Amino acid sequence: MLRQMTVSEHWTEVLRCPDCALTGVAVLSQPKGSDSVFVETLPAGFKAVTSKYGDTFYCEACNRPASGVVPPAMSFRST
Repeated sequence: MLRQMTVSEHWTEVLRCPDCALTGVAVLSQPKGSDSVFVETLPAGFKAVTSKYGDTFYCEACNRPASGVVPPAMSFRST
């Protein structure tokens, strides 16, 4: 039996809490042909809250939305 592999896009988002300055890197992916984005890894101290508009990352300690920090070079890879 042959299985077809699904190609996915993977990327990272650097998160920062505007109150306590906690930072971390989330790894996200999106299967080719899908509208869904999956959180593969979430840094300690952050949580993902799902709404009809997608996931929002929050600092667990401050309960404030994390802001995305744009790194100097974005890293994309296909698997």
